[in-house]
Amino acid sequence: MLQPNPHVHQSDAALTHGELIHAEEEAPAVEQHPGRSAKKHVATGKQDAQHSLQRTRLNKKLRNFGLGVLFLAPALLVFAIFTYFPLFRAFWLSLNITNELGDPVKFVGLRYYGISDEYVQSLMTSFKFVSAVVILQIVCGLAYELLVETDFFSDHAGDDDDPLRGHHRPELPADSAQQLAG
Repeated sequence: MLQPNPHVHQSDAALTHGELIHAEEEAPAVEQHPGRSAKKHVATGKQDAQHSLQRTRLNKKLRNFGLGVLFLAPALLVFAIFTYFPLFRAFWLSLNITNELGDPVKFVGLRYYGISDEYVQSLMTSFKFVSAVVILQIVCGLAYELLVETDFFSDHAGDDDDPLRGHHRPELPADSAQQLAG
């Protein structure tokens, strides 16, 4: 059975890692059992000290996590009250027939979520509309970029040494340029 090093105290856990190693090197090796080397015992004490240091770091991380949760609790509570509660309440009410006040009267389950031909038709119409709009936006955006990069709108299409070739350069009247500079 391994004996802990009597020269390593619980107060050493507050020391830095470097101070802990230095203290271990200065601690004299104590022969606890005949036949066991003193070097092995010092190594065991060093392992105990490192384990204690790791445990202290873990406790600090857990304490910081607990403080973080404590500070987040009011925001999470408000978020849950105004977001999750209405969401779950709406889902629960969708599974019921309700009266004029919104109270559930009869449970109908997933009957309202059945798929009908009208529902499939409305999904297909929405899919066609979204596909057409997205494709049209991409094509128009690429066409505009192609026109800008090929100097279609620029009056210096032949200037190969122009560093701003293909990019929009606003033309300012002379008096506006002087006002901006001054």
